[in-house]
Amino acid sequence: MAVGGWDQSLTLLTAPQLTPLATTPLGGEVIPRSVLLVELEGVAYCMVGLGDGALHTWRLEPGGCGLTAVGQGPWVPVGAWLRDAAWCTQCCG
Repeated sequence: MAVGGWDQSLTLLTAPQLTPLATTPLGGEVIPRSVLLVELEGVAYCMVGLGDGALHTWRLEPGGCGLTAVGQGPWVPVGAWLRDAAWCTQCCG
């Protein structure tokens, strides 16, 4: 289980005891809005969407006891993304 905190941190917890396994600061002054634990192609990830639109991604270490930073996506307003997505009209009609 993963929880984003008001102190701009991400904490991994065990279930059902809720014992903290690892905590990492998110940096900045923006609180996390969404937290997702997902497995893609056999690799477990934790993705955190912040209130300013940024997306932080970590790879979960085997055993769930740690996080390895994968990247921080850029902040992209949806309107600008749609305006600049010429490929969408070519592919989607």
